[in-house]
Amino acid sequence: DLTAMNTDTTEWIDPTDTDPIYFFLWLYSDVAERTGAGISNAFVSIEDIYNFYERTSGHLDQVGFGGTISGVSLPVLYDDAERIYQFPMNYNDVVNTFGSFNFTVPGLVTWKEERERTNTVDGWGTITTPYGTFDALRQRSDINIIDTFSYDIFTFPFTYITHEYRWLAPGEGIPVFTVVSQEVLGIETTTQVSYKSEAPLAIQENNPVSLPVYLLSNPVEGDLTFYILQSQGAQYSFSLTDLSGKVVHPETQIPSAAGLQQVVCSTDDFTSGIYLLHVHDDSGNTAQLKCLLLR
Repeated sequence: DLTAMNTDTTEWIDPTDTDPIYFFLWLYSDVAERTGAGISNAFVSIEDIYNFYERTSGHLDQVGFGGTISGVSLPVLYDDAERIYQFPMNYNDVVNTFGSFNFTVPGLVTWKEERERTNTVDGWGTITTPYGTFDALRQRSDINIIDTFSYDIFTFPFTYITHEYRWLAPGEGIPVFTVVSQEVLGIETTTQVSYKSEAPLAIQENNPVSLPVYLLSNPVEGDLTFYILQSQGAQYSFSLTDLSGKVVHPETQIPSAAGLQQVVCSTDDFTSGIYLLHVHDDSGNTAQLKCLLLR
C-alpha cells in the first residue's frame, strides 16, 4: 500500500571504479555500492554517496563511505567497521556490533556518529518480488544511532533508531528485498524499499590471492617488501603496475627456494600513490595485492 515518492538505482562496483580521491578506502574494501542517495540535515548535506565494504566468506563489513559536499569529494573511513552480515547465518542468530566515524568539514562542522547494531535472523520462508520467488532468511537490524555535530563552541547531539529488514536468498549475492524504517517517538515509518532487479555482473575481487603472499607493511614507506611461501621446484616472478595497468616495474624472477622467502623491491623512482603487486608461478597461480606508497 506504499506509494513511492521517488525511485533510484543502486549498483555494486569495484572500489577502484570510484573517484580516485577515495583511494584510501580502496585499501580496506572489496566492493563499493553506488547509491545515488544523499544525506541532508541542518548541519551538512552530502550527495552522490558510495558505501565501501570489506567482503569475506565470513562477513560483510562497512568500512566507510564517500560523497560530495558542495561539489567536493570527501572520503570517510570508519573508526570501527560496522558488521552488516555474519556467516554462517541461521534462524535465531543474534550478533551485536558497533560502528563509528568522525570527520570534519573545514569551516563548517565536525560530525561524529556512533552506531550500535543488533542483527537478528528472525524468520524464514518464501518471498516474491518483481525479480522472482525465493526461499530466504530474513535478518532484522535494530540500529541505535547517536549523531553529534560540533561547531565552534557548540555541540548538538541527536539520538534515533533505524530498522533494516533484509531477505537473503542462497546464491543471490545481495538481498533480494530490503526495507528500511525510522523510529521517531516510538512510531516506525518506512523510508526505503528496494529489491534486486537483475543478476549482478561479476565483480572482480579487489585483492584476488591464490598464492600465499604477504606485505611487510601497508602503507609502504621506503622499499616495498613482501614475503612469499614458495613450493619446492616452483618458479615465481613479480611485477608492479599502476591502477591504469601501466607496468612500473617489469616482470622479475624471484630466486627459487622452498619455504618463506623475503623479496625487496626498490621504490626510489616511484611517486606516492596506489600500485598493484602481481606475483605469478609457473603453474598459473597468481596473487594481486594493492599497495599504498607514501614518499
